[in-house]
Amino acid sequence: MSGVGNGPALRVSAWTPTVTGCEFWNSKQGIRIGQQVYAGRFIANYISGHAQEGIYCDVPASKASALLFTGNVIQWCGSAAGMIVLSGGGAWTFLNTYVEVPNAGCNAVWALTNPCTNVTIDGVHFSTGTGESAIDVVSTEIRLCTVRGLQIFGNVRRGVLVTGTLPITTIDSVRQPSGSSSVALIDDQSTRKQTFVNNATTGIETGAVKIKSLTSLNAITTLDTATGQTQWFVKDGRVYFGGDTTAPNIGVSGSSLSVREGTAEGFLKAAGVLLGADNIGIRYGTGSPEGVVSAPVASLYLRADGVPGATLYVKENGAGNTGWAAK
Repeated sequence: MSGVGNGPALRVSAWTPTVTGCEFWNSKQGIRIGQQVYAGRFIANYISGHAQEGIYCDVPASKASALLFTGNVIQWCGSAAGMIVLSGGGAWTFLNTYVEVPNAGCNAVWALTNPCTNVTIDGVHFSTGTGESAIDVVSTEIRLCTVRGLQIFGNVRRGVLVTGTLPITTIDSVRQPSGSSSVALIDDQSTRKQTFVNNATTGIETGAVKIKSLTSLNAITTLDTATGQTQWFVKDGRVYFGGDTTAPNIGVSGSSLSVREGTAEGFLKAAGVLLGADNIGIRYGTGSPEGVVSAPVASLYLRADGVPGATLYVKENGAGNTGWAAK
């Protein structure tokens, strides 16, 4: 179907459409999905050369739809809003999508705006080709969005842009084999920052997390990638710095923070200790602190090379590095 100048190449209004193996060329829009579509499948279609969106859907949240798009090619199209613009409500899934060459001025491949929508995008090959490069491949402000297996060839503005107030976004494996991005491939500008990212280049990132574990298991364990040895783990509210519970650990004991070697009380190694808002401290070093070490009154200084009568110093007066008295 080709050459529908003032409308979409295909306007879908049936309740349960299946559109398979069709070509839609050189129209104002490719496929426009209307408000009466409740469940539909769009499989192995070729959508190319449109002045505006390749796919446009504005099914309202009050008439939420379940739509499946799989094995489609979308190219040479896109308005300022995007190539695939989804502003309606429902649960929509895109599988194995090939997208390339967005029109000039197109700001996104997928533009997801209705907060009631649940969208999964899985398996995407995107290439800017000779098209717009100041583009976000996925721009989402919806409440629930999953992006997996996104490959980007060529320059883009961002791979995935997350905005909005309360989105929950899962991003798994975004890769850019060629080209560059002016900012990070994954850019979370949402209010809540509740985006889970599992990506080879950045590792795993997420917002606020509650971790639950069985009493027989560690809540968190970190391993050295090269050796497989445990670096630290969390168990029963304590952080252990080693491979088992005999390692040095830190945790809360009553209203205090305690340091232990296994289960015995341990030592804290530090350059000094500062107490309270005035930073009254305990410091150590060699030589006299007088004229050398600045500290507030009531601070202590332990002299490692001291002699009887000159091993412990107390800051008795002054605001700078003077006023130390040997004890």
